[in-house]
Amino acid sequence: MYFGYKYQPEFEKSFDEGVRNGIQRFKDDKKLAYALQVVQSNLQCCGWEGIGDYKGIFLTEDVPSSCCKETNYSLEEPDKTCSGASARISGYSTGCKESPVVKQITGNLTYTSIALILIQLVVILAACCLARDLKANY
Repeated sequence: MYFGYKYQPEFEKSFDEGVRNGIQRFKDDKKLAYALQVVQSNLQCCGWEGIGDYKGIFLTEDVPSSCCKETNYSLEEPDKTCSGASARISGYSTGCKESPVVKQITGNLTYTSIALILIQLVVILAACCLARDLKANY
């Protein structure tokens, strides 16, 4: 878990690149589009930085329907869209980077790593004490 703590910025960077690549390939890869719709719907977000990430992906100012709190997408038609204006008014306009769920996951990774490091130190200390006691008895 030390590596989880040490490489947290790399984890965040990989997540960032994955979402950005998914956005760029949204119209070309139906399975990826469906996965991105599900992720955005569950995390209650739109894009990585925000709704502006989809600018230039579609001919109009449309965004994926999950940004508008709609679940009318399916595996057969994952590339359903809605109006960007609608998403700004009643949908999710903040990016997944600012999602409380993402922040909680990365925060939990840090705290879990620190806790496990402390537990390992206690176990090492206990092993040293046990070895000292065994050596004293023989």
